[in-house]
Amino acid sequence: MAICNYIDVAHLITLLQVPLFHVVYLLLLSKMLILLKNIKEFNMSISSIMSSITRTQKDIASLQKKFADEQAKENKAISAINQINRSINKNTSLATLNSKQTQIERHQKDIVNINKKKADYTSKIASKNTELYKYQQQLSKAEEQNRKKQE
Repeated sequence: MAICNYIDVAHLITLLQVPLFHVVYLLLLSKMLILLKNIKEFNMSISSIMSSITRTQKDIASLQKKFADEQAKENKAISAINQINRSINKNTSLATLNSKQTQIERHQKDIVNINKKKADYTSKIASKNTELYKYQQQLSKAEEQNRKKQE
């Protein structure tokens, strides 16, 4: 295909009687435009990867905040259970004792649900960290390729 292009160019030169240096100039200009296009596409690729990294970091931060919120809820439920246990004494009536036991059970169920959510957030954070690592590796490779192209 390259031979065909050169033959076409040579044929054009003879038909149009264009000076050779004009043809060489146009060929060099077209090569430079192709290189600039490749660099632009590559920079867009780097930009896209960096956007993905930023988005993933925000996702991780959001998940960590949700995890911390659940941890605070768990601590509050544990404190409530401890408060209820401290309020029980030898003078506590049977009806009050049953009521307090029901409250404790409700808080324990809340803690179980909270721990499920925390486990889910932990799993999602690990997945996002893996995704972030992949994007960072892609960025490193893209930057290295960019350096090699510029050399």
